Amino acid sequence: MSYNQHWPKALRYGNVNEMGLNIPNLYLEQFIFHIKNIQELLLNDETNILMINVLQMFQLSAGIKKIFRSPQPITHGSSTWVK
Repeated sequence: MSYNQHWPKALRYGNVNEMGLNIPNLYLEQFIFHIKNIQELLLNDETNILMINVLQMFQLSAGIKKIFRSPQPITHGSSTWVK
């Protein structure tokens, strides 16, 4: 049985108790992993200064005050992995 992109999201990612397939949303899983990875790097004594500098430089090049509180997606900036 195959499920393509035209299947409703509620059926693909919904709970089995609500007649969904409970397929994990890989974009959400990847996003959570990125946030956890950044958090671990910020809490590590060896990498926290480097991560703070990278985030500040990205913030400066993007021209925004807070990276993680921006209501709109950031489409400009020089860093390819912080986006």
